Amino acid sequence: MIRQFLRLLIQRNFKRNGFHTIINILGLSIGLTVFILFILFINKVSNYDTFHENFHNIYRIICEKDDSRGGFYGTPAQLGEYLSDRIPEIDKFVRYDRKKDIIVIKDGQKYFESNLILADNSFFEIFSFPVINGNRITPIENISSVVLSEEMARKYFGEKDPIGQIIKIGKSERDYKITAVVQDCPENSSIKYDFIISFELMAKKSHWGMFNYSTFIQLNDKKLERSIEQKIKKCAVDRGSDELMELNFLRLQAMKDMRFEIVRGNTFKTIDSKYISIFLYASVFILILASINYTNLSSAVSLKRSKEIAIKKISGSQRSRIVFELLSESVLFALLALVIAFIIVELLSPYFGELINEEIKLSYSFIPYFIFIAIVVGAMAGIYPALYGSRYNIIGLLKNSLFKGGKVKKVRNILVVIQFGITSFLLICAMIFSNQLN
Repeated sequence: MIRQFLRLLIQRNFKRNGFHTIINILGLSIGLTVFILFILFINKVSNYDTFHENFHNIYRIICEKDDSRGGFYGTPAQLGEYLSDRIPEIDKFVRYDRKKDIIVIKDGQKYFESNLILADNSFFEIFSFPVINGNRITPIENISSVVLSEEMARKYFGEKDPIGQIIKIGKSERDYKITAVVQDCPENSSIKYDFIISFELMAKKSHWGMFNYSTFIQLNDKKLERSIEQKIKKCAVDRGSDELMELNFLRLQAMKDMRFEIVRGNTFKTIDSKYISIFLYASVFILILASINYTNLSSAVSLKRSKEIAIKKISGSQRSRIVFELLSESVLFALLALVIAFIIVELLSPYFGELINEEIKLSYSFIPYFIFIAIVVGAMAGIYPALYGSRYNIIGLLKNSLFKGGKVKKVRNILVVIQFGITSFLLICAMIFSNQLN
């Protein structure tokens, strides 16, 4: 029965109305392609750092000045310990700094690397970067210890165990002993590393006037964010000579907001959260456009199928069966359009990724959701032609009066107006955004 239905489906739509059918499927597939690309982009930028176990309790302390420059990432090296001693709601703190363009020497051979960070051992307690080899309790044993990423361990030592080996780092060619290997940081991590050494090297050279380092804290309860922030603002540091530095310019920035708030000194890309909403609305509008276009073309093709529906009614088919068959055709075409959209997405994703400066991949975990959306779109787009086409009596169908009446013309005209209205709105928005960026 299913094979017979598919055979008739191909014969009716691809042999008799091949041009209209192909145009209809391609139109819907283009709409689905744009929708999928936008959704993949939104998911990419919305899921940075979410892999951390304590993601919702992690905050960065930033400086906020009363000027147009906005916030600044830098804080003194002593700040974390100072606040942790005075505010019991702060569970842990970690100081963090990043260095670019470093020299690594192994066996007399020099290599140029870029992702070296300095951090406390609490770095591995606050952030979920698993240690896979070596000292898992205190990976950074002392100021002469270095922790490597998996990639760097393979690069410098191949299949050999790097633990206990010595490499030289920096222009001073200081010896560092490898004490642990940590898992490569995920793609959706704001913190990137290849080498991790002790922050104590920086702490010994720092004073309260040096706002050069990132300070992250982990709270016992994220609900206490505002009260803790107020406690921080009430603190004051004695810098000697009766000089007090009030900390009322500090505030907490939740890790979940780091990618959506521009802060001077960030080493990662940020995007205003309003643009996420814009992309989401645009993707929905484009999908609606594709659905309306599909409905209008299906209505036009249904005019040629009025006699076929009449013959089915003469043969004893019930209206519910006819509606089911027409809806099934619509859903199958939507699924076919989705398959084509997947192919186009795979072809376009590298170029789209270059355009938005993000790596976009079609994850298999999203495919069931996209299939569900395609089924819904196919059902919604096909419901009107199915219900309206099956309601006519046999005489009306044989006279080709289907979709010729004033009512159906009015409905189709409304759909066309909505379609052009949404298109015009999106084009105007695109031109305004383009002018703003220029």
